[in-house]
Amino acid sequence: MTVHPSPKYLVYTLRCWEERGEPREENPQVPGEWRFMLVDVQTGQRHGFGVLKQVAEFLEEKLEQESQEKAL
Repeated sequence: MTVHPSPKYLVYTLRCWEERGEPREENPQVPGEWRFMLVDVQTGQRHGFGVLKQVAEFLEEKLEQESQEKAL
């Protein structure tokens, strides 16, 4: 019987919210700024981001680190 190693996985929760500044009485249709947070489900560590692209870059970096560690 072949024994396979347990798969490695990363689990994060993603929180997205829109921050609005002062009330925009002159134009309430102007959108606010979106913010993002990833929380590592296993450790509780939080990572905040100002733009969505940073979230993707963070995840790419983490996956690359995991791949390098697995190769050792």
